[in-house]
Amino acid sequence: RISLRLKMKLNHYIILSFATGGLAWAAAPLPLKEADVIEAIGSVWRLPEQGPKVRATKQMHLQAPDGLRTDSQSRAELLAADGTITRLGADTDFKFHQDPRTFILNRGSLLFHSPTGRGGGKIHSRAASATVRGTTFTVAATMEGGFKVLVQEGRAEVAFTTGRRLQLEAGQMTFVLPAGGGAGAPGAVHNFDLGRQVKASRLIHGFARPLPSQAKIDQAVEGQRRAVGQGQYVATGFLVFTATSDTQVNGIEAAG
Repeated sequence: RISLRLKMKLNHYIILSFATGGLAWAAAPLPLKEADVIEAIGSVWRLPEQGPKVRATKQMHLQAPDGLRTDSQSRAELLAADGTITRLGADTDFKFHQDPRTFILNRGSLLFHSPTGRGGGKIHSRAASATVRGTTFTVAATMEGGFKVLVQEGRAEVAFTTGRRLQLEAGQMTFVLPAGGGAGAPGAVHNFDLGRQVKASRLIHGFARPLPSQAKIDQAVEGQRRAVGQGQYVATGFLVFTATSDTQVNGIEAAG
């Protein structure tokens, strides 16, 4: 058996072997097309539909079709009226869509945190799309135009236009792969080392105020650590770098 460590930006993920059952998801998200900037670190830019970019500042209001771009070593945090928090990592290009709770992620990474039943929405990357719902999860664009979804606490569902749905628990991730016409195709679900990912994540620890779900994230990390101690996970220390798609990960597993 092997475990895999993925390098995404500055973070490393260890993929773990684990057996788990499916989850049901019934909560419906509320509309979201606007938010306020509550923290901007480094060079963060508002991208209006027309006109030049302007530097984003605290309390700046954004609404569809506004976008936000962060430069290297920069981050931003947004707060919506329903309590949804959106955090943007470095080198990220993000935009509100005119459709309710629809977002465009051309590059980079973002973290969503919402009260139960309100989180996430439809994510469009350069070559893929899927609806992702959950309480605290991260989305990161991949080089081939798809994106990754990693769950930090609670549960999440990734729904595709084909009707396929993937259920994820805390410590699980999947790839949304490019498909014809910009649709997303499901990849496999993998278990990753949640403690290592959380410790390295500037989307979690790189802001002035902690996430409201930090205690739940800590509980999820501790729960996975106990499961490792009980032998439910297998971590051999096999390291894999620069894997950016589900196909590459599966290929490495087969070779290993």
